[in-house]
Amino acid sequence: MSSITPQEQRLLQAVQDLEPEIIDFTSRLVAAPSTLGNEAGAVQVMDDELTRLELSPFRIPIDPGQLSGHPGFAPVPWTYQDKECVVAIRPAGHCWRQQPALQWSSGCGQPGTD
Repeated sequence: MSSITPQEQRLLQAVQDLEPEIIDFTSRLVAAPSTLGNEAGAVQVMDDELTRLELSPFRIPIDPGQLSGHPGFAPVPWTYQDKECVVAIRPAGHCWRQQPALQWSSGCGQPGTD
């Protein structure tokens, strides 16, 4: 049996501590409409969660013209009309004030501590 590092142990503890929130978020996400043409509900759940985490989400319309230049692009038989992705950027040094279990060390936000 291999031993785990202190960092891996902190990660496992954070997941365990956040289990109720992880289950709640996952339940809300899978309960939201997300079938083809009805994705807006799931996108909104993701937007709400990123907002709750103070990550200032924004939406990007899907542009098949731009995507078609990507080596992994595959054409699909449906339209991308009114479809969008929700994204957020975690700023360097951002501390998880609402979820202290995610703070890897007491030096949250200091270089090399996350």
